[in-house]
Amino acid sequence: MTGKYLGGLTLLGFVIALTTALGVILSFAFFGPQESLQFVPHLYAAIVYANLLFFSLAFMLSEVLRGTTLAMLATIGILIASIVISTFLSIMYGLTGGQQIYMDITKLLPNWAVSNFPSFLLSELMTTPDNPFISVTSGNLLLAGAIIAGYIAASILVAVIRLVRSDVTKRAD
Repeated sequence: MTGKYLGGLTLLGFVIALTTALGVILSFAFFGPQESLQFVPHLYAAIVYANLLFFSLAFMLSEVLRGTTLAMLATIGILIASIVISTFLSIMYGLTGGQQIYMDITKLLPNWAVSNFPSFLLSELMTTPDNPFISVTSGNLLLAGAIIAGYIAASILVAVIRLVRSDVTKRAD
């Protein structure tokens, strides 16, 4: 089980490395020399960490459902449902005059942490007080990191429990 998880994590890290490198290359090609490239490794690590949430969820579902394709479809379904629900909650937040409960529920959905964690980290690293587009507090960074860690831990725990209870070699004894 550990080998399966680490192998998938290695593949995930490689794909994210390729897309991050492509982003840096394209930014040079289209916009010329770039500033703050020293933060690219931090961005890479933040993206890998954030994507571990859905990777761990897919890993858990593959153990529970015993089917890789079904697990991937279920994980994509959870992602899409999370996006739809957060959009609905954002609309409700606007319609109710800003009742905080809707935003609090949105923050507990997996896509909020995954989508925002890398941006939160970069906004902490790149201190630009004159930038009107960056208005993130460090509390959001810590919350997003904790939510990701919680989903990862819960997913791995369920996968381990499922594997221990249904291991074929244990039944042969």
